[in-house]
Parts: sequence; C-alpha cells; structure tokens
Amino acid sequence: MKIYIASKLSNCAQVLLLESVLRLREHEITFSWASEHAAELRNPPPVPVPHGRDIADRCLRGVSLAELLILWPAGNSRGAHIEYGAALNANKKILLLEPDDENMISFYKIVERVRTTKELLEHPLCQKVR
Repeated sequence: MKIYIASKLSNCAQVLLLESVLRLREHEITFSWASEHAAELRNPPPVPVPHGRDIADRCLRGVSLAELLILWPAGNSRGAHIEYGAALNANKKILLLEPDDENMISFYKIVERVRTTKELLEHPLCQKVR
C-alpha cells in the first residue's frame, strides 16, 4: 500500500522508525519529509536555502499519491493539518494515531482512530503486503 505519514518535526525520529517498519512490510512511503529533515540536520547547507515551499509541494504530492494517510499526533503542526485536509478532500483512508478522545478531527467517516503505535502496526492496513 502507498502510505504518507503526516506529523510534526519533533516526531521526526519516531516517523523514521515507523517508515522503516512499514517498508519492511513492503509498503511504499510516497514521500519522507522525515528523511529530508534528518539529512538536513546531519549536513546543514553552508548557506540556508529557502526551500519550505518545495518541501510543502512534495508533501502534498506524497498525500495525493498515497492510498493511506497516517496522521501522528500533530499538535500545532500546520503542515500536518493541511496534509490531513488534502487527504480528506481526496477521500483517502486515514488512520489517526491519537490516544485522546477529545480530538474532533476524528468524526469524519473516512478517519479511523488508533490509540497507540502498537495498535497502528497491528491494523490490517499496516500489515505486510501480500
């Protein structure tokens, strides 16, 4: 299955780990903003280059190519919420990783809530591709 994971930058390490597990299960990650961010942290450009728009475009393209969006606790992440809106608009399958019942973004019919990463990885959509 083609998957895009939306989250905030502070979840970068966890997103990279989740992407690794999903790849081992033969899923395709449509765009890894987390890999891009991690690479920049390891090798920052000598002169900061404004590329936010380029990354944002690639993130939205990743959402459009995905069959499934995983929304990890985004908190105040504007980008993840925009990606979530794009997935809703495109009628994508959405797994919301959120332990809190207070979140109103899960009332859409195409959104399914999982409460833990263990539950997420046990979900049928995240199992090994056959």
